[in-house]
Amino acid sequence: MSRTTRPLSQRLGLSRIKLQLRQQSIAKIQQRYQMVAQGLEDGSLSWWEWAVLTGQLRELSAAQHLVETLFATAAEEPTSDERVLETDPFPSGRSLALSRPIAAALDRHTFTENDDFQTLKYVILDRLTAKLTLPLTNQTDTPLEIDILKPVKKQELFLVVLKQFEALLDELRFSRVSRSQLKSKRRQLLQDLWQSSATDFLGKYRTIAVGTLDASTSATEIMQQVLLDIVVVDNAILERVPLFVELLDHLLFHSDLEMDRQVYPVGSSEAILQGEAILGNVVLQISNAVAQPLINRFSGVDELRRDFFDRRWLSTREIERFRNALSWKYRVLQWFVEPTDIFESQYRLLAFSEAGLQYRTIYAPRDLELKTLSGVPFVVTLALETRDAVAPPLQAAVTIVGRGIVFVLTQVIGRSIGLVGRGVLQGIGYVRGEVRSRSAPSANQRQP
Repeated sequence: MSRTTRPLSQRLGLSRIKLQLRQQSIAKIQQRYQMVAQGLEDGSLSWWEWAVLTGQLRELSAAQHLVETLFATAAEEPTSDERVLETDPFPSGRSLALSRPIAAALDRHTFTENDDFQTLKYVILDRLTAKLTLPLTNQTDTPLEIDILKPVKKQELFLVVLKQFEALLDELRFSRVSRSQLKSKRRQLLQDLWQSSATDFLGKYRTIAVGTLDASTSATEIMQQVLLDIVVVDNAILERVPLFVELLDHLLFHSDLEMDRQVYPVGSSEAILQGEAILGNVVLQISNAVAQPLINRFSGVDELRRDFFDRRWLSTREIERFRNALSWKYRVLQWFVEPTDIFESQYRLLAFSEAGLQYRTIYAPRDLELKTLSGVPFVVTLALETRDAVAPPLQAAVTIVGRGIVFVLTQVIGRSIGLVGRGVLQGIGYVRGEVRSRSAPSANQRQP
């Protein structure tokens, strides 16, 4: 019996319906795309408004790709005018290839070349950008440099760092940097990311009037003074940023992400969550590094205080208290916290959360760093090792002594006290019996 097939007219009718739906949907998406792109041409947009609009463009690109996939027909391929516009809607150099179509690579769990590179990058960046709407207050037990900034400025700084990180990724991909070069260029890449973020946030050519000892003033460029702190920033903050090379390797070369005793395949939801956590720490630490020169060099400039500092830190006394707290924090971090983390094979990641900025710890082998410790950090690890060696037998000895004391108190002394008490009670009972026996005959003698 031959298999029945649908008439050709029915199949063509279904294809025609799918084609109409596709064309109508794409037309609406492109109309909305043009409206959002026109909105981005407004030069007065704040960083937050710009981030929201660029996120909408990415969503529209993903929606169009989904429509083309769901309503594709064999009879007719999508025409060029049905694709997402390749024009550059971003003014003043803000375009970072954000208008390119986003492939459905996350559903396939496979990645190939440029579209998939853009997809993985956008997914992580968009997820992290969405978290900037969460509370950004410091919920850790240590001060952060960004605490001194106004909430709006803090949010703007995070967006600037995200933008510069995306630009760094595109530059590395364009320059065809190899995987082996990422590790050797780590310090340079972090310094470049810090410098470009500081330049974008503070202004490349912004000058301020600085007073001198003779009461005269002179104009100086902010970035010239900021770059003088590169050694301090590098030693205190940038050098301690973990897993930066691993994140670049994951995003550029689609390698699996090894983190916290697990290997996460590229494109998996777990890898995206972990990559987002690493990138969040990078953004927060680079932001701290950008705010550090403001506190170190420009805390006495009233113009910059008004522009960047929160109202709580406008007075000189509060600023000095804040600087002293930061100084003490880095001493404790260098002498105690960092050696402990190295000895316990873990990193601390500063992360965005619903409650605010918090630390989370992840496992990572740090044996090489442990071998290079010296001075106070080395003594701290020795103290920890000694405590771990002495604590179990000492605790066992204390437990045995404690149990012995309890035994003596309850079984020996307690029973002795019980026997004495029982003897006393028996003696009292005997005396009472004697008294009653003696008083009974005398009472009988009185009776007639």
